[in-house]
Amino acid sequence: MLISTSLFSQDASIVGTWKFEEDSNSEIVFLPNNMCYRYYSGVLNETDSWTISNTSPQCGETVPVDETTSYLQLKDIKFNDEDCWLINGIRDEFMSISPVGRGGVFVLNRVITSGTLTMLPGFNYLTNCIKNYGGYAMFYFVFYPTSYMSVGTSYRVATISENCRPTVAREMSFTTGGRVWSVTVNPNGDVYAKIVSGSAVYGSSYPTNNVVSLGTLMYNY
Repeated sequence: MLISTSLFSQDASIVGTWKFEEDSNSEIVFLPNNMCYRYYSGVLNETDSWTISNTSPQCGETVPVDETTSYLQLKDIKFNDEDCWLINGIRDEFMSISPVGRGGVFVLNRVITSGTLTMLPGFNYLTNCIKNYGGYAMFYFVFYPTSYMSVGTSYRVATISENCRPTVAREMSFTTGGRVWSVTVNPNGDVYAKIVSGSAVYGSSYPTNNVVSLGTLMYNY
């Protein structure tokens, strides 16, 4: 698969689980604590620490450094061996890297799993989606309440599946329909929605002008 480096943005997180496109048995897991685990066919064969920098040299090689470059360093915890990679770019689904001093391009696919978002009684969903990207989750949901939602009150509107729950409470802000909403996802899976500013939402047994569209929201684990 030929990938143009211009397709990738540099602002997506490397944290998560990735599989090499040319060999899906080869898997690498980046954790937020800067630890990295390399697996082959499900068997752990190397534990590294990882850092990202934009300096020269990298692994003893003089490399170009400017506002477009970024380098990944992997250091074997057991033997202190180092691998250095030019990060061509990272997106939600893909990452492209080139080994420093050796050339070539490797494409890795992020391991993405779907979760479930279940609306609670009093809130009917029209559509929703939540996905686990390894180090973070992204979701959206469109719903309408059957009861009045006042400004400034936090309502428990939904629960999310265990595979998409954060380790600490995550709060996000979203503006839609002339209202500013605060959405909080708790470690137990509860999802709370609060109108921070704007008008209240009137309840109805069917969707009229009370439909709330929240998305796309993202939070780290």
